[in-house]
Amino acid sequence: MIAEENPGCQSGVSTNPASHGTESVSHYMGHADGAASGAVSIAPEHVDELAVSAVPLDVAKEHGVYTATDRDGLPGWAQWLDDKFGTVIYPVLCYPMVEPDGSITGQVKPAAGSVVDNDGNEMKYVSPAGAESPQFPAVRVVDTPAGVIIAEGVKQALALAAYAPADWSIYRICGITGWVRDGVPTKHLRVVRGHGVVIVPDADASTKRAVYDGAAELGAACAMRRAESVRFARVAGFGNTGIDDLLGACADDDERREMVLDLLAAASDKPAKTPPKGLTATQRKENEASRAAARLAAERRNDPRPVIHVGEDRFQVIHQLDTLLHRWFDGRVLFRHGDALGQIVTEERGPVVNAVTQGAFADLVSQVAITVDGAVRDDGKGCSHPFAWPDKNTLAAVESRFRTYMPLDGVSGVPLVRADGSVVTAAGYDAETRHYVHLTDDLIGLDVPDSPTRQDIGDAVQLLVVDLLGDFAFKDRSDVAHAIAAILTPLVRTLLPTSPGFAVNGLQMGIGKGLLLFVISTVVSGLMPPLAMLPSNEDEMRKSLTAILHSGQTIVFFDETAELDSAVLNGFMTAERWSDRRLGVTERIEMPNTAVVFFAGNQMVILGDAARRIVQIRLHTDEPNPENRTGFRHSDLKGWVVENRARLLRACLVLIRAWFDAGQPVPDHSFRMGSFERWQDMIGGILMVAGIEGFTEGMAEQRADADFEGQHWAAHLAWLSDKYGDGEFTARTAADDLRYDDEAEYPPGLENLVEKSSAARELGKAWSKQTDRWRPNGLRIVRSVAGQGGRMKWRIEQFDETAGGPVESAAATSAPPPAPKMPAEGGRPMPVITDLDEGVA
Repeated sequence: MIAEENPGCQSGVSTNPASHGTESVSHYMGHADGAASGAVSIAPEHVDELAVSAVPLDVAKEHGVYTATDRDGLPGWAQWLDDKFGTVIYPVLCYPMVEPDGSITGQVKPAAGSVVDNDGNEMKYVSPAGAESPQFPAVRVVDTPAGVIIAEGVKQALALAAYAPADWSIYRICGITGWVRDGVPTKHLRVVRGHGVVIVPDADASTKRAVYDGAAELGAACAMRRAESVRFARVAGFGNTGIDDLLGACADDDERREMVLDLLAAASDKPAKTPPKGLTATQRKENEASRAAARLAAERRNDPRPVIHVGEDRFQVIHQLDTLLHRWFDGRVLFRHGDALGQIVTEERGPVVNAVTQGAFADLVSQVAITVDGAVRDDGKGCSHPFAWPDKNTLAAVESRFRTYMPLDGVSGVPLVRADGSVVTAAGYDAETRHYVHLTDDLIGLDVPDSPTRQDIGDAVQLLVVDLLGDFAFKDRSDVAHAIAAILTPLVRTLLPTSPGFAVNGLQMGIGKGLLLFVISTVVSGLMPPLAMLPSNEDEMRKSLTAILHSGQTIVFFDETAELDSAVLNGFMTAERWSDRRLGVTERIEMPNTAVVFFAGNQMVILGDAARRIVQIRLHTDEPNPENRTGFRHSDLKGWVVENRARLLRACLVLIRAWFDAGQPVPDHSFRMGSFERWQDMIGGILMVAGIEGFTEGMAEQRADADFEGQHWAAHLAWLSDKYGDGEFTARTAADDLRYDDEAEYPPGLENLVEKSSAARELGKAWSKQTDRWRPNGLRIVRSVAGQGGRMKWRIEQFDETAGGPVESAAATSAPPPAPKMPAEGGRPMPVITDLDEGVA
């Protein structure tokens, strides 16, 4: 929405002679009538911006300010911005200006951050090049002025035009040294002759030596042109606060006029009380000469890198280097990964994410900038100058800005699926999935229908279930469904908070588990599976998993797995984010966990909590020598998979798209996978739409079979139930009965319990950790109330399927006899009688 519809632009200056009229400003805009397509009066966002800077709308219009919305609306000299940077520059705020001799100039302000110079600095304002650049534009000209105000800044001068006394002339300088061209002061300074001059620099004249010196040199130039007096208005504030900021903070127009009068009255003979620390003008000129000579040498060898003088203000050096690194590497090479800066490096197996070392970061800096320091001399062969690295603190400060880079969660070798069901078929960084997608040529632009037909779905199922997996010796249909799930999961992993692990569990050698891992890995990564052995201890497991995530891997393979029983691994598979100490340093890192873990082994034992985190793909056969089987569909399955990878991936994506197109239905689940509900709903829904049956069938039984510890506990509870029925018992009683009962079942890990003097205590501790937990045989152990002497009593409860709870027992409903108490003696605490062997909580 626009404030007004194209009313045209008015004169940029109020002057006594009529020589600077509308015709000149129209000429400046490139349109005889002053109304251009793509030029409007002032857009609402620019009205707000000017208001904050105390520039009223009528004053802005009086001085020809307008908004450009396309190339035709720009001044002719500024249209290169559209050619180079495109439409990101709009809307552009245009400030027409007129020099005292009537020559036309001006500045434009593109959209924030859209234009940068060759050194990587943002160009907030852009002026004409060369002789047409603004030097001393007139804002208000009075025939016999009470004084002359020279304001640094475009909006600052307009704010003063609104609130300064009407009998003062006002001129603007665009930058503290903008009044100098090729080292020569502008001829327009003659207007100050015989008048008192007040120069109004920004507040940083007190903190930046370059600003202080620029203002002081302007004062000296005015004195040379025989100004009656030269004073400096000291704008209070921090950074580059300008007079427009101070006026914008005032309550009303009267307060603004008062502030301007106070500022003029308090003007001093120096830009600041003392010159700020920093390079002198001579040193800055030497640095500029160094930069210019380096630039000349770079141009001679066609080097496009900008030249940065590392000896100048550290903030500026840091900002310039950071801007250049973002421009060249953000979202392509450098990313925010794991609370640090990560670098995509292409290795033999494809791209991985490496931590950016000190040397690697310096190398990246050298690729984007020529860094110099000190004087430069012409050696007769094209200027020699001392190249210089930024100091370590500067490099560390630049690297510390890693949080401004694109976030990266991992590297994928397959097209990923976004939350809306669209498929990433372009190589490179995908902002929505926060993954770097590395696709081979045959996968780029893969054609996947938005609404697959039943024929599309049937063809995909045929290709995956029959052509790809038809020759594997799966135990039953659930294993086929789980094999398809294992291939689909990496494609949708970015949409899932967690994913279970997949265990290819073979009956014996030669059953085909290695071949199945090859098939899965080739389809989902394009590579042979990078097989590794499970680490031997928990500390190594933690380090290994952290290194895998930090490298950006999203698929992890562990081969020759005999037993799964790792608390670290269990935690990893249910963790949405993974936190650990960064390898080699004390700093901790935190990373999103988007990995899918695969295991392979023969007769794999899956213990404890691992059984709840694993989906098994069982390979089983009655043949004694399965490696001798013949009659396969493909004489070389590996070669066929490599050759048909694009078709196989497309088939997977067709099934996924079909689920999205069907409205993302969720099947009914008779078995629920805790911590992986979203995975179960999505993968189960995809398979349901595809007509692939058997998903999660028999998993409860598989868990029970694999949970050897649970089986031991169930047997122990059954022995207790047979021994004591629904009555109460103590740990000492049970320990004695275990000792003399040849048919006794011990808790897991306590097989040698009867040989220990602390048998009752250890048995009670073990029961405490199992209290109230139902076992598959419908039994659990619960605490009863403390009996005589504080002895803890226990009982076994049986689950009642009809009632949906435990069977009521006489022990549970009868009230225990009150425990005898000893009379209390005055001045002494009453003792508690406790049997240390039995009083285990």
